[in-house]
Amino acid sequence: AAPLALGVVLVVAFAALGAVVPRRALTALMAGAGVVLAGVVTLAWIYVDVVNGGRIIARIVAPDGRHEAVVIEGDGLGIGARPDVHVRTRGRWPVRDTLLWRGFDETSRPRDVRFTTPEQIEIIDYRGCRYLVGFSRHTLDPQAPTVGPPDAACA
Repeated sequence: AAPLALGVVLVVAFAALGAVVPRRALTALMAGAGVVLAGVVTLAWIYVDVVNGGRIIARIVAPDGRHEAVVIEGDGLGIGARPDVHVRTRGRWPVRDTLLWRGFDETSRPRDVRFTTPEQIEIIDYRGCRYLVGFSRHTLDPQAPTVGPPDAACA
């Protein structure tokens, strides 16, 4: 919705300028705006896919189909292979993404990840410790995880 609104605003602004500014200047302004817009989109893509990327190990869809839990290994730059669990929106653009759980090191890949409700994810780590992490359906803000059995060593 935001890119569409930005496009409408730019078209209206350039149409209004067309009545006041000479055609050559208007063409230069439009070309400059296009270059800036392309640069912003490219930087956003680099951030999302490269810096915040990594290799997707598992993708679990919520019962209502609106969100997905994604287990990602690495950071996309090849610096580390620590596993993370993110929650993402599905079927909407732009895709929102929030980190919910982070592994301790390269060997701490979770054994199981599943949705217990449309707004809560259960993560069982490599030791068998159970983490319940809730998140807001609208903002994806995570809530403090609840640590479960098998023992206090999981905390």
